[in-house]
Amino acid sequence: MLDPKNIEAIFEGLPVKCILLRVDSPRFTIADVNDAFCLAVHSQECNLIDKVTFEIFPKIPNVLKSSLELVIAKKNSSKMAVQKYDTSMDATGDFNVKYWIQEILSSFK
Repeated sequence: MLDPKNIEAIFEGLPVKCILLRVDSPRFTIADVNDAFCLAVHSQECNLIDKVTFEIFPKIPNVLKSSLELVIAKKNSSKMAVQKYDTSMDATGDFNVKYWIQEILSSFK
């Protein structure tokens, strides 16, 4: 079994964008994010942790919420189609157009 500190180091070091959400529907509170995710959304971990996903990212398509609910119900992973989501570049309010491929992985056993 991996030591929890090793798991955290692996999560932080992953080159792909990762976000861990609590199973507290309909809030889906952000439990953790890795550095790649923070870089992609132009934010810092402290601005995201313990925040409600759909308040931090209000333009997220409803299909994501539906997919999250489905993963909880079926205890199975889900891969979504490519989604367009603009992220804020900085305090000026300028936006950067991004396209995301979202895969929701279940940690249920």
